[in-house]
Amino acid sequence: MPWSLNPAFLRLAELRDSLELPPEFPHGHVILTVGRLAASERYKGVDDLIRAVSQLRPTIPDLHLAVAGDGDDLMRLETLAAEMNVNNSVHFLPGLSREKLAACYARANVFALPSTGEGFGLVFLEAMALGTPIVAVAAGGSTDLVENEVNGLLVPAHNPEQLANVLARLLNDEALRSALGRRGLEKIHGQYSFEGFESALDKTLQDLA
Repeated sequence: MPWSLNPAFLRLAELRDSLELPPEFPHGHVILTVGRLAASERYKGVDDLIRAVSQLRPTIPDLHLAVAGDGDDLMRLETLAAEMNVNNSVHFLPGLSREKLAACYARANVFALPSTGEGFGLVFLEAMALGTPIVAVAAGGSTDLVENEVNGLLVPAHNPEQLANVLARLLNDEALRSALGRRGLEKIHGQYSFEGFESALDKTLQDLA
C-alpha cells in the first residue's frame, strides 16, 4: 500500500490562500526545493538547481530558487551560489514550521527535486497537495509518484542542461503549470489520502483474518 499524506497537511492545503509566507520568501518566478542539506545526501540535486538558476537568469531575470531545509552542507551550497553569481537569487529557508512550508509550496511556481536517490519522496505528495507542478529525475522512487506530463515533468539523471530546459518550459507556460498541478491534486485525493490508506489497510487485515 502506498504511504499517505498527513491529514494535517491536507487541512493546511485547504487554507492555502490564507497561509503566511516566511519573510525571506522571494517574489517573482520561484522554484522551490525541500529537503535536508546534508553532505551525505548531495544526491538530492540542490547543486544542479543552483546551476540551472545561473543558466536561466539571463532569460528569466526575476527567477529565484527557495531552498527549504538545513544541514551540514549549507555553507558549501551558499558558496556555490556565490561562485555562480546567483547568491542574490538563491534563498535558504531553514527551520520552517509546517504552516510556513505549506505556504511556500502554495506560492512557488514549480517544485523541483532532481534527486537520484529518493525512496518514496514525501515532499512530492506535499507539493501535489498544494497543486504545485513537479520537476523530478526519472530515477529511484520519484517515478512512483511523478508521472511525466501528468502531474509533473521528468528529466534524465545527472543532466543539468535538460533540467534547466524543463524548468524553463514550465516557468514560461502557465497553462501547463496549472494542468500539472490540478492533476497532482487529483492524484492526492484519489491515491494518497489517509482515508484511502485506512480503507486499504482494513481490507488487507480482513483478507488475512
